[in-house]
Amino acid sequence: SVTDAVERFGGEVVAGDTRLSNVFAQVLLAASNPDLMLSRLKPASLLVTSGDRTDLLLSALNVHQFDPDRGGCLAGAVLTNGVKPHANVLKMLDKAEIPCILVSSDTYGAAQELGLIKTRIGPEDRGKIDTCIRLVAEHVDVESLLQVIGYSDGDQPAE
Repeated sequence: SVTDAVERFGGEVVAGDTRLSNVFAQVLLAASNPDLMLSRLKPASLLVTSGDRTDLLLSALNVHQFDPDRGGCLAGAVLTNGVKPHANVLKMLDKAEIPCILVSSDTYGAAQELGLIKTRIGPEDRGKIDTCIRLVAEHVDVESLLQVIGYSDGDQPAE
C-alpha cells in the first residue's frame, strides 16, 4: 500500500493523506514524455516521477479522473528529487484523493527502494485479505496441505 511506501521512505505526505491505504499493483517510473507514460499507465499504478514533472502529474491525473476506460488508475505518486509541485497541482491531487509522497531521492533510487518493500497484511487491509483468500482458494490444494502438516480428516483447523 502507499502507507508501506511512506514507511519505507519516511517522506512527507503532501496530498491525499486520507487514501494512504490505497494498494498499488504496479510501480510506473515516469521520466519521459506524457504520451509514453500514459501508454504504460495501468490500474492501481504508483507513479514515480520528479516533483517538477507537472506535465506527467497532470496527464496522469486527467486520465485518472476523466477516462472512462482507465478511471481510477492512480493509487498514488512518489515525487522525487525533493521538489514539491506547484501548490495548485498539489491541491488538484489532494482533491482527487491521490496520495503523494515527497522524497529526497532521485527517481531511479526511489523506484529501487519501492522494490525492497516487504508487504504486510494488517487486520485493516480488507482488500489484501480478500485477495489472499481468493488466491488461496484458486491456487492451493488445501486438503493436500492439511495432510502434509499432519491434520487428519477428523481434525478441524483453527479459524
